[in-house]
Amino acid sequence: PSVAAYRSQMARLVPHFRALGVREFGVWNEANHASQPTYRSPTRAASFFKVMYRQVKDRCRTCAVVALDVLDQPGVDRYMRSFYRALSSTYRRRASLVGIHNYGDVNRRRTTYTRMIIRQSRAYNRSTRFWFTETGGIVKFGRSFPCSQERAKNRLRNMFDLAKRYRSSGVQRLYVYG
Repeated sequence: PSVAAYRSQMARLVPHFRALGVREFGVWNEANHASQPTYRSPTRAASFFKVMYRQVKDRCRTCAVVALDVLDQPGVDRYMRSFYRALSSTYRRRASLVGIHNYGDVNRRRTTYTRMIIRQSRAYNRSTRFWFTETGGIVKFGRSFPCSQERAKNRLRNMFDLAKRYRSSGVQRLYVYG
């Protein structure tokens, strides 16, 4: 959608959910994934963040806005650089919460992209906090991960280890997606 269409939708969505007691809002899920309209346009994702931030913070100063929710995949660092460069210094400070979908790192027993996402965010805002907003052990996913509950169980341990490892780097929450 265009920024104007996004603004129009958020002008209805945010008040509706605030009235229900919602205090945490995300801008766009997996903004850097090829299936998303923000994939080739991190500047659009940055514009969406500014719209969401204004909509939420005008109604609730203590509510949280996940500025950027990214998937751990090649190119995430370039995507994030473009996103942050599209923000003014004021909005870079306001982009203090980043969501990480780190299925790849968790299931491949690595830290590559989780570490990269944290470093990239911290390069633009030293006080950024992180939530693993989608993570977990994958039971079955195409040819990469044939069905194995045992493997998935072991990867869940890895998920918790990653959260613990990066706790001092600002990881605060973990949401298992199944």
